[in-house]
Amino acid sequence: MDKAASQSSEKECEIPWPAYAEIFELQQKLGNEKNWAFLCKICVVRKIIHASKTSTANLRKHMS
Repeated sequence: MDKAASQSSEKECEIPWPAYAEIFELQQKLGNEKNWAFLCKICVVRKIIHASKTSTANLRKHMS
């Protein structure tokens, strides 16, 4: 794979909210057109959190 293609695929996997990048990992296979699925990196049992594409409320709620 060339460098430009690998960079574009990395950007597609990037979390839209950089503040949460250290805590959550985007799971593209589990998302849909209205929601994204994130894997919590902090939980001992890796938990999947679903969040709207327009709101971080579920991510904030999970961290509290």
